Amino acid sequence: MATLEQPIAAESTAVVHFAETAEPSIVRSPAFDVAKVPMLLQVLGLSWLIGAAISVAFVSTLLLFNVAGLKDLIVRSDVYFLAMFLLYFFNMLTFSSVSMGITIMRLPWDDDKR
Repeated sequence: MATLEQPIAAESTAVVHFAETAEPSIVRSPAFDVAKVPMLLQVLGLSWLIGAAISVAFVSTLLLFNVAGLKDLIVRSDVYFLAMFLLYFFNMLTFSSVSMGITIMRLPWDDDKR
C-alpha cells in the first residue's frame, strides 16, 4: 500500500499536497487547443451559435410583443417553466439547424477533385 509520502499516480499528488499543506492546489489539465479542432467543426459551431442567438432574439421578441397572446397563455399556465423551455429549446434547435444547413450548402465545391 502507498502512503501519503508515496503517491500511486501523478493525479494523486494534488491530494497529497492538500493533505500536507491544508491548502487546495490547482491541477492543470492539458490546454485545449482550438487549432487542433477541424475547420469544418469550427465553422459549424459558429453557425450553431449564430442560429441560437437568432432563435433567442426571435422567441424573446414574440414574448415581448405578446404575439397571438402567447405570453399571456404561458404566464397563466401551471407549467410555465416547461412551456418556456420547450419554446426556446425547439426554436433554438430549428434555427441552429437551418443556420448549419445554410453554412454547409454554401461551402465551396470543386468538381475537378473527384
